[in-house]
Amino acid sequence: MCSWLLLAAFCTVIGTRPASCVADDLRGVGIANFAIARHGEADSPPLDVTIWYPTRAVAADQSTEPVDTAPAVESSIPLVLYSHGGCGGNPKAIQPLAVYLASRGFAVLQFPHPGSSQGDCAADGERWVRGLLSRPADFETVLASLGRRDQGPAALLQRLDLSRLAILGHSQGGHVAFLLPTEDSRIRAAIAISPSLGHPDTPDVVWKSVAASRCPTMIVYGGRDASWPEDGPKRGFNQLPTTTPRAFLRIADMAHTPSTRADLEIVGRYVHAWLEIYLNRNASYRGVFSPRNAPPGVTLQVAAVE
Repeated sequence: MCSWLLLAAFCTVIGTRPASCVADDLRGVGIANFAIARHGEADSPPLDVTIWYPTRAVAADQSTEPVDTAPAVESSIPLVLYSHGGCGGNPKAIQPLAVYLASRGFAVLQFPHPGSSQGDCAADGERWVRGLLSRPADFETVLASLGRRDQGPAALLQRLDLSRLAILGHSQGGHVAFLLPTEDSRIRAAIAISPSLGHPDTPDVVWKSVAASRCPTMIVYGGRDASWPEDGPKRGFNQLPTTTPRAFLRIADMAHTPSTRADLEIVGRYVHAWLEIYLNRNASYRGVFSPRNAPPGVTLQVAAVE
């Protein structure tokens, strides 16, 4: 697993202006795995949920693996829902970013999406669309179960603050960052990393959701993305309502998936700041989104961020 730098060290390494750096209170990270019945259907495979979350029971050493079922911190924990890319779903793929966020006080939840996960997916066509459009309903199933606390570790579930939710999606999952906020008003922040909005089978409902979204939305795009061109994500940014807080973050050396240590540090820093501003109402992170504070190779377009 990628080891993470402390934010202060990161700001020094990349030459970011001090005004954009905020000292983070790092925690240890726990992990829990459990299954939730899908839509209450006995013949449907369960949703295999993984949650990373902050704990004080272990040291804040991000170079180690998360600790299985460690006790959660005693305060309420905002929850980030993660929607993976097409044919993905392996928890290890998102774990470096999940650990980064969990060590800073957020829980991150993911599960392989039926119909669009590894071994059960399509690259295009009606099956691709069906798999995509089933994702919001599956998230609502999971959230309803978390609210009832009827499946999973009760001590952790009672700490999750389901009134402070964010959606984070990658590639095909980036579409969900636009779909889910229009269906669930509890979603206070959305982040789409390399959203495949240029996919020819992107359904109209996605673009209608973009145009209707009132949820603060950040789009992240890599200059070396060989999977999808920039015009799709840029169109998404431009079609968000003018009153919706939004940011377009372009990382010159990132490919379709944040994979290098530098990618993950930059993405982690900006995702964390977005969550602090819109889930925790922490205005001290606004300076991160000043274009003059962007590290080398990063360009920012920001509007209505407050």
